[in-house]
Amino acid sequence: MSGVGARSAYLGWLAQALRRPTGAPDLSVQGDLVLGYATGYDAADIAPFVRSLRSVFSGPAALVVDPRDDVRALLEEAGVEAVAPPCVDGWSPHPVMQRFAAFDHFLSQRPGVRGVLITDVRDVVFQAPPFEPSPTRLQVFVEADQPLGRHAFNMKYLTALAGADVARQLAAAPCLCVGTVMGPREAMMRFCRLVLTLAATPARRSAARSGPTRPPATWPPIWG
Repeated sequence: MSGVGARSAYLGWLAQALRRPTGAPDLSVQGDLVLGYATGYDAADIAPFVRSLRSVFSGPAALVVDPRDDVRALLEEAGVEAVAPPCVDGWSPHPVMQRFAAFDHFLSQRPGVRGVLITDVRDVVFQAPPFEPSPTRLQVFVEADQPLGRHAFNMKYLTALAGADVARQLAAAPCLCVGTVMGPREAMMRFCRLVLTLAATPARRSAARSGPTRPPATWPPIWG
């Protein structure tokens, strides 16, 4: 059987984003880690997150940020590692998806991490230590007290990505927050790569045919 495989801007980006780094592992980060994605923000946006975190947690923390002097000064003062976004040539998706590639890339280089909390940044503050105890399995959190089918926004994008049949099957399931997830390092890396891979699955039958394809206009905006 011969034919031309499917092509899309997202698939090209994903192939680069999932590439494993080749250098020696970084053993400087040990234990439980708080990890966030904060590109597009200035120091004032990030300060409540950083300062509330440091009021309850003194362990390793890292934020993926833009190369801004004010942001780097804030993170240096708080002892939070400033991480550059992974370098990928060409088109890139929305930061909502880029963050999972950045988390996977960061964790793959740091085998000393035990448990990890991946979290939103701008709308998060800490009131208690996040690791008591350290997670032994993946932990996700319910976003609302109603099932997924009662949330039109989430159902819209689930249907666009996975199709109406899958959306109907999942309508009674709880609505989970993808912005705040905890788990052991290896489980978190699998989670990030699963999210990235699922986003590459087209819902429309025509997109699965042999030959070049382009994302339909009805697919979620993560495709650009």
